[in-house]
Amino acid sequence: MTLFFTLCSKNYIAQAITLQQSLKEIHPNIDFVIGIVDQLNNVEKNKLKNYSFLEVDDLEINVFNNMKLKYNVIELNTAVKPYYIHYFFRKGFQKIIYFDPDIFVYISLNSIIQQLDEYSFILTPHFSTPIYDNFLLSEQIVLGTGIFNLGFLAIKNDTTGNALIMWWQKKLLDECILDLSRGYFVDQKWMNLSICHFDNYLINKNKGLNVAHWNLHERNVSFKDGQYWINDTVPLIFFHFSSYSPDQPNKIANWQNRFTFETRPDIAPLFQQYGEKVLTNNYIFWKQCKPVYGKKLHKNKSMKHRIQYKLIHWIQSI
Repeated sequence: MTLFFTLCSKNYIAQAITLQQSLKEIHPNIDFVIGIVDQLNNVEKNKLKNYSFLEVDDLEINVFNNMKLKYNVIELNTAVKPYYIHYFFRKGFQKIIYFDPDIFVYISLNSIIQQLDEYSFILTPHFSTPIYDNFLLSEQIVLGTGIFNLGFLAIKNDTTGNALIMWWQKKLLDECILDLSRGYFVDQKWMNLSICHFDNYLINKNKGLNVAHWNLHERNVSFKDGQYWINDTVPLIFFHFSSYSPDQPNKIANWQNRFTFETRPDIAPLFQQYGEKVLTNNYIFWKQCKPVYGKKLHKNKSMKHRIQYKLIHWIQSI
């Protein structure tokens, strides 16, 4: 059995619903779960009555109480990822595919599902072509935050997959930290070591996977034969709208200055269509919902906290 899932606090549920709709349109019979790293009230639960969701408390993670006091909202959402995967493994799912909630799927994912017949886990690099300009995001930033983008992960319930998840759980228990000065970048940077510690993996460089603002320098979008294409050669499989907000429809992403919609009109229809879909999924309501779990940050408390506050927003671009 194959399961697709995402994780988010309740202020990102509109994006998670949009992801589910894109998946269900292509794979109507798949199992998909929205993992809610938060606590929902009755009104919020009622709005999700037509969707399959799993609140983090229902996993009965015995270390979660400490994690939610120690980690901020971004750290917490990323720290529980291997715990959710482990839970789904115990429920009998053999193939697990994780997507960040701000991803939209355009065509069948059967190629990824089939690759898990051979490989224990699949990762995608942020990009696979050198960058020679001085714009953001840069190669230096990716060296500090992780060469693989963990907005996507496919993993199999086998010996290697379970060993990876158990190792990852141990690391994220106390070290899912957003602190670039100490070499930490939540769950993502740890995965640099996965290809050293474990075998039977695939680094999938298909340019139709995980298309996002950080790899637009190597990927152009076109529309022909009823679907989107990358570089006119491979179909667009899924696009990662990281840091995009329908509130700022003319902005590709925060902390990105390489492109604009004026210089990249090829991507403008994707963003317009995506923004409209998110808005129709109660974006205004969900955006205003304040996460219950996660250590609170005070923007003006100290220089250290101000820097961390900015990093919280910056991480959403990667």
